[in-house]
Amino acid sequence: MRAITLIAVALLLAACTRGLIDYSAPGGERWRISSPSDPTKPATFVRSPDGTVSISTGAQQEQTPAMIAAGKAWYSYAIGALVILAGVGLLVGKAFFPLIPTSAGTYTMLAGGAVIVLATVSVSIPWWAWLIAAGAGAAIILPGVWANKKSQTAAPAAGAT
Repeated sequence: MRAITLIAVALLLAACTRGLIDYSAPGGERWRISSPSDPTKPATFVRSPDGTVSISTGAQQEQTPAMIAAGKAWYSYAIGALVILAGVGLLVGKAFFPLIPTSAGTYTMLAGGAVIVLATVSVSIPWWAWLIAAGAGAAIILPGVWANKKSQTAAPAAGAT
């Protein structure tokens, strides 16, 4: 009964604190209990032929879909940053291509920022859904670019006869 109590207390202490517990019993039996550096590793109990017992505690943490998605959230941050850079490129490109509306760059940058914010808020949405949303945003912006192009080519130049 005393050994079971000792094991229970040692496991509890090792699970709650990071470190090492060494115990030598009066009969020569030695207990060594250590907590692993990664607390998600499974617990181990090893008794060697010389009577030494080594116990390592840890808990295997279940991976939920939200935890898996949180680990892959960097995809969304990268996509958002690329969309913001595309918006900056559109604003810079307006100096060389006047057909690009100013709102295209602004809305594109806002869409990239929204991707980053939404990826932070709701990490359970898969990265490919963000790509679809970025494509939908482009589908909203591109018709304005085409309409602007048509209106500038259809209008006669000032002073033309």
